[in-house]
Amino acid sequence: MAVNTVNLTVVMDYQDGRPFDGKLEVQLSETSKTSEAIVGPRYSTFSSFINGEAVVQVVPNSMLEPNLFYRATITDTSGKTVFLTTTFIVPDHNCYLHDLTVVEPMTPSQQDALELIASQVSYNASRLEDAVNTINGFSDRVSLLENGKASLVSPALSGTPTAPTAQVGTNSTQIATTAFVQAESTRASAVLTASIASNVAGKVSLSGNESINGVKTFSSSPVVPNPTDRATQQAAPAIWVRDMLMAEVEALSGGRATVARDSDGNPNIMCVVPRFRLEDIDASLGTGNHPAFIVNGVVKPELLIGMYEASKSGSNKVQSLPRKAPWVSINHDNAVAGCRAMGSGWHAYTDIEWSAVALWNWKCQPEGHVYYGNTNYGRHHDAKWQTGVMQSVSYLPGDTGANPGSCLTGSGPVEWNIDGQPWGIADMVGNVWEWTPGVRVMDGEIQIIPDNNAALDTCDLSATSTEWKAVLENGTLVDPGTADTLKYTAPSEGTGSNTNLGATTIGTSVGYTASGNGYMSNSSFAGMQAASGVTIPAILKLFGLFPVSSTGVQGGYWVRNNGERLAYRGGSWTNGSYCGPFFVHMLSPRSTTSTYFGFRPALLP
Repeated sequence: MAVNTVNLTVVMDYQDGRPFDGKLEVQLSETSKTSEAIVGPRYSTFSSFINGEAVVQVVPNSMLEPNLFYRATITDTSGKTVFLTTTFIVPDHNCYLHDLTVVEPMTPSQQDALELIASQVSYNASRLEDAVNTINGFSDRVSLLENGKASLVSPALSGTPTAPTAQVGTNSTQIATTAFVQAESTRASAVLTASIASNVAGKVSLSGNESINGVKTFSSSPVVPNPTDRATQQAAPAIWVRDMLMAEVEALSGGRATVARDSDGNPNIMCVVPRFRLEDIDASLGTGNHPAFIVNGVVKPELLIGMYEASKSGSNKVQSLPRKAPWVSINHDNAVAGCRAMGSGWHAYTDIEWSAVALWNWKCQPEGHVYYGNTNYGRHHDAKWQTGVMQSVSYLPGDTGANPGSCLTGSGPVEWNIDGQPWGIADMVGNVWEWTPGVRVMDGEIQIIPDNNAALDTCDLSATSTEWKAVLENGTLVDPGTADTLKYTAPSEGTGSNTNLGATTIGTSVGYTASGNGYMSNSSFAGMQAASGVTIPAILKLFGLFPVSSTGVQGGYWVRNNGERLAYRGGSWTNGSYCGPFFVHMLSPRSTTSTYFGFRPALLP
């Protein structure tokens, strides 16, 4: 913005310090910034000094260029310079210099004073120049010292520079040394660890095994593994989807039955047989665990037995489900293989397991109890009103021409369950014979697979297996062919095909052989006898090969003492009064197939 006046204040003193009074001319000259050489016109005015001070007023008239450098020269009336200013800048606006006025010349004394001042200014200017040169020399030395030094702005350091280490937790623009970083990292790690521990408390890992207490509620729809084995399903607490069928069966049965799924996830209804002590069944059996609960030296807490005889699923897998056609016309080895194909722990219902269930129920039932089942073409041979669902509507229960005369699994009345209860094992009496691996007669010699090792999927059940053991009178298990092992003896030499030679005895020699397809048979398992002077060990009773009592052990037996004869149990729809939980049939080789032969799956817990 333009102004009317630019004031330039000039102060003049005598050499002795007295203020100058009078008039002097003030001359403004345009100069160069570096040399202060006059490069333009001059503008001057006289000003009166009062007490050594004068104010030069530059008023509009003559032009002064804005932003140019000027200097002021002070002269007396004779034109002698008495003071020379340093360079200054005219303010940033247009201004004009008043017309010059001539004034009277200075007195000699004034002139001397001004010359003295001028000489002093010249001397001081010389000293100032020397000072500037000295400063410039220092500047050169500083420049030399600056070479190789890092700039304060974005310095590029080399070597191993050091700096003070800040306190842990410092949050500023201060340099962070490696020592500070290490200390801060340790502190942050501790804080992070504490934070993680606080945040993951009560949470579930997405991988690996973890023990979790209490009931956990998941939001949304979490996807979790769903194991099919009963042991894992029953483990509490669980973080997988509970098998609802298992939960319902266990709830309805009060835990007497459960659901076990094969390796493909197919369900099987299983009866739970809890472990029991031998002495609680009968003193003659010994003490401790029944061998059915011992597998490869490991004691099992329970047995899981298929509630229903084996049937065939849509994918030709073995299953234990109600109201299915029994899987028949299958030989011993294929029945074993079919159950093992269900997955780890699955196996065909072994002879020692069957016999344990029979003994347990014998103890639990009142004296005189009768076991019922399909023993006469779809009905019971005595209680004929007890019927099951025949496989074909072309036949009525009792039609002797029916083949097969078996019923759908579990379709009979509750009395056809082994214990007469809703959740008992179905059809162990009659319906179809069931292969029970782990027992055989080899040329009359009784041979077994020890304990419940026949349930192992690695057990060799072949005819030439070395796992078969013979039995001495004291119960010791020995290699087959050892002298004085226990054997089934025929009362007479067999002479014709399918000739019943009568009751058998157990001795230490074969004696007569049931040759020509002859066999020893009796409708009363309880009537089996030991040869004179022979002691029957408890292990034969535990395997259901000799009666534990003369009463209540319902069933008969058929035995051949030539060749290899494997055990099958329970009886079929044609066996009438022979049928029962203790019925044992050892007439046929392992290769036999017919509509009478079936099997049942079981699972090691």
